[in-house]
Amino acid sequence: MNQEAEVLLQEYCGHGIRFLYPGFWELSEEADGEDIVITAAADQSCFWLLRIFPACPPAEHIIESCLQAYDDEYDDAEAETVQLSISGMTSQSRRIRFSCFELLNTAAVSSVRVSEASLLSLWQCTDHELENLENIFEQMTRSITILSLLDD
Repeated sequence: MNQEAEVLLQEYCGHGIRFLYPGFWELSEEADGEDIVITAAADQSCFWLLRIFPACPPAEHIIESCLQAYDDEYDDAEAETVQLSISGMTSQSRRIRFSCFELLNTAAVSSVRVSEASLLSLWQCTDHELENLENIFEQMTRSITILSLLDD
């Protein structure tokens, strides 16, 4: 993260997960059935989220479901495979570009599966915010730690 953001980092710790996020961003947590969704938002148009799936679906299925949702919502959604990691593990990851309300947007989805749960990290922003936020989003994703893995 840039030097300004580093000073303002806070740690989230819960549900067996830890990650860093800019402390001035709004953080929310909600249950969606058995799943937990934690969202950090800088404003109304960009966000980062982590979804915890206790049922452990395969990472490939999670990513395919996300891609299908973007395809269903946006006529011009285009995805490409990218290399990202979660908790030090190579994840199934895609970058998605699409337009909404005449604005170009970028999203990235990454997923891993471990014995305790599957995780989905997703961030999204308009392209005019991308230069300032992409590094922050990616560092947030890289900072995810699955606490049970620290015991091994």
